[in-house]
Amino acid sequence: MRRATKPVAAPPSTSVRDDAARLRDLLLRIQDDLHLQWQHALAQPCNDDDCLPPRQPVEDALVDVGRALERTERGRYGCCGGCARPIELERLIVHPAAERCWSCQQSAERATERGQPAH
Repeated sequence: MRRATKPVAAPPSTSVRDDAARLRDLLLRIQDDLHLQWQHALAQPCNDDDCLPPRQPVEDALVDVGRALERTERGRYGCCGGCARPIELERLIVHPAAERCWSCQQSAERATERGQPAH
């Protein structure tokens, strides 16, 4: 049985706009770091076909961060793509590129495990 944890409230002086600006800055730093990782992966020598640099996870992360930055530009960042409710701040802090709230993400993962398309 999972024990529900009490959400951590933001300090009273922190506004939603401040949180969004900090999360956007975090996304930009993550994007810069991923670009460096991508350049490093491309520069790795490989003498064997089975020894490919780990490019796919970096590519996937770059796409996720790019989508999150697009959502910030459209004013949709932090809004769940499944239920349209706000994504939990704690989730965005841990995973700034999250497209779904925790509940919708869990539902999507269960659907994927069953071989159904995630909505």
